[in-house]
Amino acid sequence: RSALEHGRPVLVEDLHTSPLYEDLRREWAANGVQIPVRSVIALPFTLGRVQAGVFFLRRMVDEPPLTNEDVEFADSVVKAAVAAIHRALLIETTKADNARLEVLAHTDALTQVLNRRGLTARLASELERARRYDSVLTLLMVDLDNFKQVNDSHGHLVGDDVLREVAKLLRHAVRTMDVVARYGGEEFVVVLPETSLAGAATFAERIRENVEAAMFPGLRGEPLKLTASIGVSSYPSTTVQTVDDLFARADEALYRAKADGRNRVCL
Repeated sequence: RSALEHGRPVLVEDLHTSPLYEDLRREWAANGVQIPVRSVIALPFTLGRVQAGVFFLRRMVDEPPLTNEDVEFADSVVKAAVAAIHRALLIETTKADNARLEVLAHTDALTQVLNRRGLTARLASELERARRYDSVLTLLMVDLDNFKQVNDSHGHLVGDDVLREVAKLLRHAVRTMDVVARYGGEEFVVVLPETSLAGAATFAERIRENVEAAMFPGLRGEPLKLTASIGVSSYPSTTVQTVDDLFARADEALYRAKADGRNRVCL
């Protein structure tokens, strides 16, 4: 306690004569307690500017008492150890901060799914994995039909709420291995590793039905109905060799879905 209160080392060469232990000695005598400790050093230490604790060193009655030279030596050892711990904490904090920044750099701020940058990096990795293991990879491009009317009629705040709800709907529909991203505006992308074109078409149809059946909160709480058009592309394919090819084929399929009347899935 004295070391913490005053912020400097405390040396007690002999517990049996030190004034600091006078009350304790009476308590020990009253209880018949024999203390085998002869002397102690309490060294307070800080981490950064925070008082972190006290290093406590003791010697028993059959050992030489601690001295001021022991205080100086112990203080230098503790300071070196604390400095090393402090450096390690700074490194770990920096790593954690960098990891958080990396996540933020790849996350869409509105919907909390991957943004376009994060999607591109993840899709490149998934395509390379599919190529290496001779597997399949499918991409869904999901576009909300006539979304501009939502913003025009209900305002951009309602539009933002709708986008968040759609992102949540997509996240709940996919597997843990799948990827959901906001491609831009009212467009979302779902990446389905190890999923055939036929399986992805079935999944896309279920997504379309879920969007159509959902009741989104509109202006003044009135229900808002939406539909979605979905384009699907897949690897391997004679027309798909790169990430750009996957996007291009899905975009072409989405254009056909829009041209055919919207609220449909096209491959």
